[in-house]
Amino acid sequence: MRTRFELAGLIVLAMLGLLSSSCSSPRGSVSCLPGQVVECPCPGAGPGAQTCSASWSYGACNCGGPVPMADASTMDVAVTPRDAGVTPPVDGYTPPTDAAVTPPVDGFTPPTDAGGTPTVDVFTPPTDTGVTPTVDVFTPPTDTGVTPTVDVFTPPTDTGVTPIVDAGALTDGASADVGPVDVPPGSCGFVSGEVSAHVTAMTTMGWGALNRSRGMLMHGCAGARRPQDCLATVPLADATDIGANRSAIPVAHLRVLYTGSTRSGYWTRSSADGRFVGRGVHLRDLARGADVAAAGAMYNPAFYPDNSGFMYQPGGRNCPMSALTTATPTSVAISGAGSPCSGSSAGLYQHLAASLDGADYWASSAGTAAWDDGGHTPTLTETPRNERWTATAQTSITLMANTGAGFSNVGSRSVVTPLQGDAVISPSSRLLMTRFIDDVGAYQGYILNRLEATHTGSAITASAREIGRYCVQGAKPAFSFDERFITYHHYIGGGAHVEEDARELGFSGAADPAFADYLSRGAANIYIMDLRTGRPVRVTNMGPGQYALYPHFRSDGWLYFLVRTLGTTAEHVIASDAALFLP
Repeated sequence: MRTRFELAGLIVLAMLGLLSSSCSSPRGSVSCLPGQVVECPCPGAGPGAQTCSASWSYGACNCGGPVPMADASTMDVAVTPRDAGVTPPVDGYTPPTDAAVTPPVDGFTPPTDAGGTPTVDVFTPPTDTGVTPTVDVFTPPTDTGVTPTVDVFTPPTDTGVTPIVDAGALTDGASADVGPVDVPPGSCGFVSGEVSAHVTAMTTMGWGALNRSRGMLMHGCAGARRPQDCLATVPLADATDIGANRSAIPVAHLRVLYTGSTRSGYWTRSSADGRFVGRGVHLRDLARGADVAAAGAMYNPAFYPDNSGFMYQPGGRNCPMSALTTATPTSVAISGAGSPCSGSSAGLYQHLAASLDGADYWASSAGTAAWDDGGHTPTLTETPRNERWTATAQTSITLMANTGAGFSNVGSRSVVTPLQGDAVISPSSRLLMTRFIDDVGAYQGYILNRLEATHTGSAITASAREIGRYCVQGAKPAFSFDERFITYHHYIGGGAHVEEDARELGFSGAADPAFADYLSRGAANIYIMDLRTGRPVRVTNMGPGQYALYPHFRSDGWLYFLVRTLGTTAEHVIASDAALFLP
């Protein structure tokens, strides 16, 4: 029988050819493959052995005793620092003199400042080797009073994916889904036991499981045995679009779903089956490779988690999915004569949900919000709020009924969300995630609320109760369909926390000459965070002037997001399988 060490070595040899193309430069490369063992000198004791860890770097020289094995309880996320030699996009970009999209609020000016401290891995180059490894060293933030836990990346064992290393079992009773302990409610790092219980329940009864049990046909999955096999014919990102080294997780893939030639305004969202993408007012049918104009819409596409319909603003216009799937439409009238859509009281920046029994359909409005349309011009920090988030701030939820032929508005109700805004309802309608600020107005992170919403006819009763507080910086989030993860983008290049951002990307600090282009051109990266642990994982390595924005999940766990680049009107819609590799 082969030992775990021997099996890991065989797997490493099999993967070596696949990953060798990533090792062309110190930054943006890995220094070794997990499980790989090399000889190293021992002072006065002959040769020893160094083993490559799960963070893609060699450990200390072992000069006696057994060679250490990789263990899931100590494995760190391999977040590859970006290549500082990125060729900046075309210079000479001149912002348009007239807005292509009418802002929701009069007088809205694209933001230029804000800030935040992401609690993510920080790269510190070692000084005692001849190789510059990409070792991620976690530095706890100094302003939260909580010692964050370290990101753990373990390839899953239950999906059919061949892991890069034999991670073994968690030891000493450790569990991958246990959040911080002894953190009081209302403090950074607080995660109630309700969160883990909810995630466990959604594994079998959430919209991801329901759509799977109902045989939802996922886009790009014909003949695929598992989600990881989907979109296999979609081209990988390369130098002709966003660059070939833009994945921060070496085993994950970034695939270019399509490229739009015109600018969009505000966010991008897609249907539960991943077939339709709403890029501002531009709808794309990926199955047909065709555009469908959203006539009469201005912004904010959103889709229901059961694939029954979608919504555009203004007017909270609900449309049945049949408007896109019947025949081969080139446009859909979102409003006006002949429109299949109906209005609702759902406000701007809405997210959509459906009760798990399919009886009720809900929308959360952002309440007070931060209109986020970054990347058209240099955007160095999270966007400022359109109005103050006060101690009496409220979030509106709207109830709708699905008649089978369309949707009808039932009513709305507000819940108090103090010092919070940018509210997002989960697919099941049982959770509400908000961003929150401190008493001087600085962004602090996210609050996870348990949402209790019931109704008798049009009389709605609703309340929100905090069950988690995550002090990481990022923009408006989106839930996964199993409600285990949120995903968000984070702007870099300026603000009070630019030093931390620079180090997290692998630079010595904001004064590092290689980071200079980020200070002037900015960038944005995508993150995924496990709600049970509060651990963020960076998905992308965008270059200066590249903005990965508006990430969101489809039902099977694939992640879609938009990439804007300064100096060009082209926008790329990208798919990532990163979440499918998280433990």
